[in-house]
Amino acid sequence: MINLPFLKKSKVGISVSTDYIFYAELEKNGKEYRVKDIKSFDSKGCIKPSLTDANITDPELFKKAIKTIAGNKRVYASLSIPDVSVKTALFEFESIPSKKAELEKLIKWKMEKSLPFTMDDAQISYQALNKKSILVSVIRKGILYQYEELLREAGVEPVLIDTASSHIFNLFHNIIMKEGENFIFLNLINAVFTLIIFKKGCPDFIRVKALRRGSGEIKRIRDELLASLKFYSHSKEISDLTSIYYIADINIETKDLIEDSAIQVRRLGIEQIKWLNTFFTNPPVSPFFKGGIKESPPSPLLNLLPAIGAAVES
Repeated sequence: MINLPFLKKSKVGISVSTDYIFYAELEKNGKEYRVKDIKSFDSKGCIKPSLTDANITDPELFKKAIKTIAGNKRVYASLSIPDVSVKTALFEFESIPSKKAELEKLIKWKMEKSLPFTMDDAQISYQALNKKSILVSVIRKGILYQYEELLREAGVEPVLIDTASSHIFNLFHNIIMKEGENFIFLNLINAVFTLIIFKKGCPDFIRVKALRRGSGEIKRIRDELLASLKFYSHSKEISDLTSIYYIADINIETKDLIEDSAIQVRRLGIEQIKWLNTFFTNPPVSPFFKGGIKESPPSPLLNLLPAIGAAVES
């Protein structure tokens, strides 16, 4: 969301969610990374993800958490925030205006129809995917500024801010792209349903929705998936989608998602990222890692991935 290239020397990522704040510090080793340190802090309800309202309901507790996990030194870090705090959309045009001012005016005109706040109160980031498609992300300025200001007050300089799903997908990007360019990525971590359909390696459809945890959750996930695919199929070809890659911190099996035998369903996990798996099989001494460190997914470890992904992106 916020990109400051001149500060991109950090290998620290911080992720926030309703339940935890995570800190990950990485060291670059050739083309791969080594996990140097991971810390966690119970957010104690001080974070309530929202598209419209302030996400941090207890600023002092939030700053205390950041200071606890980041230490006393000045830290430059990338921040991963909940998907539901950002409005993401894909727009297709007959042709993308060559002038930046014209393009941004067109994007604002498109976005204001679906936002519960005015464009004057919106911070916009966008990326051209091809000659006709634009990926747009919007966050309310008050939400963005609150994260930035409180992090700085706690001794952390945010160099890049993005969503949890973006950071998680980027960790698995090379693994997924080896097997094809037309697929579905489904993130089911931290009680959020994020579905992204990729065509020719680029996002072609995005849907984000907060989930209610409890009985019937798996059925709701399945219903949301089928409804999304049905909506997509009204205007786009669905038969060329070969796989669904999903990651989940709940116990949901591949057979619970979809019965279409033409689409392969594959679960993603930390064991597929070799440099990351090495760390988790030899964890440091930490109360957070006691018990369950070698469990196969679903596992609390998956909730660390946004912070690790943020560190890689930095």
